[in-house]
Amino acid sequence: MRRWLSAAKGALAFFWKWLRRLILIACLSGLTIAAVTWIFPDPVLRWAAEGWSVAEEPAAADAILVLGGGIAYRPQAAAKLWNEGFAGKIYVFKAHGRFGSRDAAETVEILAEMGVDRDAIHLFSPSVTSTYDEAREAAGLVQAEGFKRVLIPTDLFHTRRAKWIFSKFLNCEVVVTEAPFNYFHADDWWKNESGVIQFPNEIAKTFFYWFHY
Repeated sequence: MRRWLSAAKGALAFFWKWLRRLILIACLSGLTIAAVTWIFPDPVLRWAAEGWSVAEEPAAADAILVLGGGIAYRPQAAAKLWNEGFAGKIYVFKAHGRFGSRDAAETVEILAEMGVDRDAIHLFSPSVTSTYDEAREAAGLVQAEGFKRVLIPTDLFHTRRAKWIFSKFLNCEVVVTEAPFNYFHADDWWKNESGVIQFPNEIAKTFFYWFHY
């Protein structure tokens, strides 16, 4: 019994010793990063955005998926991909509620105004409330249509979460491309209120997805 207690105390002491070291390393690393960011803010913050994004170059695909929201940039990016011949079909997700139906209808009009044939535009009827819902619903579409590759244009900070959750659900290759945002970019997001809010928010959502789904 005494031997067991002695071993337990030794293990606990070892654990606390290494825990203190890890906390110290984390604090020193945080202070170092903060100091470097303070001295060289532009390159560090640009590097953070570029490192977080997993946007890819577009490739020939069976369809383009236009996610809900982002009415000011996602439809435009999808239309550009279609006009450049990367895919012949566009599927528009309808977000849940009255505003979702309005945005979906507006997205269809934007696509048509930008030269996309209306016959190529498909309104994906299931009402969704999140990127998770969209990926889960898209899985059935991909399986039914036999798609081998889909394109998803979305905003810079959303690319990582979209890539991860769609790749998890879809039995096909998922290529996530950047839908350029008018208000900020990777090299100036910290100078815009929306960028300062969206980047940390997207990081939090992505970690939630990793641990929850």
